[in-house]
Amino acid sequence: MALIDDNLPKHTITNSEVFQKAREQLGHLILKNMEITGGTDVDWLIERKGGFIILESKLFREEHITIPVGQMIAFERLYERLSSSGKCYFYLFANEDNIDFTNPESPVWYFEMSEWKKKKIPQNKTKTGKYYRIKKDVMAKIPIKHFRILMEHHWKEFDKKKIDLKPKLQRSPSKISKKEKAYSIKEIQKTYPKAYVRWTESDDELLKKFWKENKQSKNDKILLLMLKFGRKRGAILSRLNKTGLGLEEKYPAS
Repeated sequence: MALIDDNLPKHTITNSEVFQKAREQLGHLILKNMEITGGTDVDWLIERKGGFIILESKLFREEHITIPVGQMIAFERLYERLSSSGKCYFYLFANEDNIDFTNPESPVWYFEMSEWKKKKIPQNKTKTGKYYRIKKDVMAKIPIKHFRILMEHHWKEFDKKKIDLKPKLQRSPSKISKKEKAYSIKEIQKTYPKAYVRWTESDDELLKKFWKENKQSKNDKILLLMLKFGRKRGAILSRLNKTGLGLEEKYPAS
């Protein structure tokens, strides 16, 4: 997987005046003389070859976010429907009021709808019972650049593109010259810079620290470790086992 080196969007607003006017027109269309207003919407939804990515953004207030119970029920139903016929990734993410979205190192916090459905996120309600109150410390913290990479990963998954660029060798390994082997490794290292490079003690310590301290799902953590260490998925899984973290579950190659 090629690393994202900048924070530039794929699409830009070429005429901000036209863009703002279109949004204003849509607002008037919804608000003027219509009864079906004030309902639940989502901030961002895309579809790609039958797969869906949904993002809902919230703002922290005193180290927590609040979500109306009715809104969350609607989100759950939407997630169930879209997941029933294909892949659906639903992320609820939150940020602090003063975040700089132009800085790829700025942090955001998130959790997945799948975690919510499994009750891995505490479902505490406010005193009125009308809102869920979700604390910052139960959400996974991640820099913007890594959050973007997660979205890119799902997009590639929908396209059914293999990230693991394993070279296809037609001949027996014993008949391949050293020069050809070196070339194959160099090709792989264009995508995974540290592929076939010996692990160090500091690498192992960083691996274990990241795995234990981060709250992302296992698949997300593996993906981020691939990016962090510049190594293939199989190498990360193998090292996690060798360092005593013992992953028994098998993850699909991606």
